[in-house]
Amino acid sequence: MMVSWKMRNQTVVFSAAEMGNGNADIVKKRKVVEHVCLLKAKEDMSDEVEKDMLDYLYTTQYQMRGIVSISLGRVSDKDLEKYTHAIYMRFQKKEDLSKFYENPFYIGVLRDRVFPYCHVRPNMKLSMSIMNPK
Repeated sequence: MMVSWKMRNQTVVFSAAEMGNGNADIVKKRKVVEHVCLLKAKEDMSDEVEKDMLDYLYTTQYQMRGIVSISLGRVSDKDLEKYTHAIYMRFQKKEDLSKFYENPFYIGVLRDRVFPYCHVRPNMKLSMSIMNPK
């Protein structure tokens, strides 16, 4: 399976393509929860603070089960309502997303590494089905 994510003109585009076994007649699907969090960094945030914040956010995926992946970085489109960074997360189920926001490590990262330097818009969620890799 191949899944890609791109932001173009303020639109999130998801695409999926099946790869592999030509002998398989059954395609298995599983539900996942996609979650996007947008940040507006304060103008005086240094490069060192930004790198530290992004490193801690990325590390949260290793602190609990249920997180399939996290991708994050700067938003290149400066007209996107002045949002400077995006965090794209994929969870196995909705309950995992809820547990994520209650995780003590993540709460500490937000309190110590994000909130002092950014304004956060956290609740952009969508559920989708993807094909399991063979």
